[in-house]
Amino acid sequence: MKYYIISLISTLLLSCNSSKQQSRDFLGSISKNPCPKSCEVYDLHIYSDGTFVYIGGINSVIKGTHEGKLSKKELFKINRLFQGLPKNDSYVKGKDISTITVKYNNTITIHEFGNPIFLGFYNFVEELYDRII
Repeated sequence: MKYYIISLISTLLLSCNSSKQQSRDFLGSISKNPCPKSCEVYDLHIYSDGTFVYIGGINSVIKGTHEGKLSKKELFKINRLFQGLPKNDSYVKGKDISTITVKYNNTITIHEFGNPIFLGFYNFVEELYDRII
């Protein structure tokens, strides 16, 4: 009987964990890449349920791994930003510039971070800083 109860509890715990993971479909990610100077480095992973995971690296404003939840308005905003992205890489190879890697709709593209298209992404990440701190 003791083993039956332990087995039942284990099964219930595993089923709860798997249902949480299933509702967390990947939406997209933004990775600020290192450069020869002191550029900020981070990864921001966003899921369709509004969950985000921020991983701050070298020279980042906030270091370490932090998780949070986007509002519906923020989720809509980041979706629009992802949809407005160029479908091809848009950076000049060999320049000592900061780049950003974006994953969205099974496409990975690399762009110059200073490109005005990414001002919206930059502002989006800056707004998240207030919530993470």
